Amino acid sequence: MRAEGSPKERYALDARYAQAFTNPVWFTVEDAPIRDPASADYGLEWIEELTAMARGWPGWRSEEERRAVFDQFGQTAAYERLNVEAEGTSR
Repeated sequence: MRAEGSPKERYALDARYAQAFTNPVWFTVEDAPIRDPASADYGLEWIEELTAMARGWPGWRSEEERRAVFDQFGQTAAYERLNVEAEGTSR
């Protein structure tokens, strides 16, 4: 996905580059959700990477904003649950 626009059209982004997000896509096989430990690990690793990047970010607008972002990074339970559910599966 690509998002483009002039800087004044990018409100409320506070970055110089366009960002885009999409909703997740859910798959099932034989009426069961797909569970892949490598995918869950990938998500956890990215959260770690983003946390490290955020620690050095100089552009926080407030301590409240910074705290909210780190609170979101702390919500890894979904990926950890996927790892547990994936144990013993071949999906």
